[in-house]
Amino acid sequence: MLAVALASASAAWAQGMGYPPGGYSIRRDVPNVGSHIPDRIISGSSIPFDKTWSELTPEEQKRWKERNYEAMSDGDEPPFPLHGLAPIYRSLERLTQRLKQEGRIDLAVEGPLELELAVDPQGNVRSVKAWKSPHPELTKSFAGSMMFEKFKPALCRGTACSMAFPLRATIEHRIR
Repeated sequence: MLAVALASASAAWAQGMGYPPGGYSIRRDVPNVGSHIPDRIISGSSIPFDKTWSELTPEEQKRWKERNYEAMSDGDEPPFPLHGLAPIYRSLERLTQRLKQEGRIDLAVEGPLELELAVDPQGNVRSVKAWKSPHPELTKSFAGSMMFEKFKPALCRGTACSMAFPLRATIEHRIR
């Protein structure tokens, strides 16, 4: 199971921030045996996972910028996955499950994963730095796959520019 390492959304909802208690989430396509409700793959985000940057509301864009880019000017924009966050986190979930099934990582592996993706003015990932990792094999494989992810480039004073994109998740071990 994967969970986004973001601040508590329920407190923000109570303050009228405009997103659901517990934050936005992504669920598995198919529920586990014996259940009719698919597990959450990821949860706790203050923005929807299935939207591109241009599909986010101005409030959602502002929340993302404040959370990840404190010093960014109002007219500037950060890089953002071309197809939204959902494909990235679904990819991480599939990779984690595959590595566990292949025995390349322990079934009980859990902990924070924090990456910094260097995105160039064309929206290509040029490098990936790992700041926190629950397991080196998972981090190496996922970082490698992120090199192929396309992004909407950052805008600095109206011009495409290079900028880092932070990616955070918490890998949780759940017994099913």
